[in-house]
Amino acid sequence: MSSDSTTVKRGNGVIPVIPERSGSGPDRRREGHEPGESRQAGHGQIEHGQTDPGQLMRASVYEMLAALLAKAPSADLIGRLAALDAIDTSEGSLAMGWELLRQASLKEEERRIAANQADHETLKEEYFNLFIGVGRGELVPFGSWYITGFLMEKPLSLLRTDLAALDIQRQEGVAESEDHVAALCDAMALIIRSGDATDFSRQQAFFKDHLAPWAGRFFNDLQNASGAGFYRAVGFFGENYIEFEQQYFDMQT
Repeated sequence: MSSDSTTVKRGNGVIPVIPERSGSGPDRRREGHEPGESRQAGHGQIEHGQTDPGQLMRASVYEMLAALLAKAPSADLIGRLAALDAIDTSEGSLAMGWELLRQASLKEEERRIAANQADHETLKEEYFNLFIGVGRGELVPFGSWYITGFLMEKPLSLLRTDLAALDIQRQEGVAESEDHVAALCDAMALIIRSGDATDFSRQQAFFKDHLAPWAGRFFNDLQNASGAGFYRAVGFFGENYIEFEQQYFDMQT
């Protein structure tokens, strides 16, 4: 890995640690902060929060997925992914996912530099076509849609109840409902980072109830979307990370 990151083996996969907090998803915990303001997660300043390195690495991966799925990724995030050293894909499918993300990011970074652009304009267009579109994007990245075939259904109501119990509130100015895949990834990161404040069984239950039933299918659809280029790598990584997390939780029971 590069001098700014390390490689940690967990289970049958490899998780590179990307410097600084990469997430920017829609949901944030409020504990005495102004609406929409988050805890200072990922900078070693988490009061009464998670300190276990393995757990913090899991949170950082969810934050990265939230950043990639909440909006078109920033040049900073793509640059950091592109700067990772080549990853040994013999470590398994999760390692392969990291390597595909690295290669896709490197390609986008080279394209941006060649076009002398400050941002990744092609990624903005790809994101719009996949998730927003004119009327609707190619994919509908919401839990209710995948579980029931409709938006704003019972799964969203149940999610809102659980988020309220966890004191996780919707950030002001966010139009998407809380069952957007980016919001759920961000919520998982917050739950993991809360450490002793949130019992592990609640972390496990949140994943089982709100991500496991549909997130793997969403990421598989993302890999196969006709408009996916860079996001095909995100889909492969996401599907394998959800499977990794399922195995992780199964081992804890």
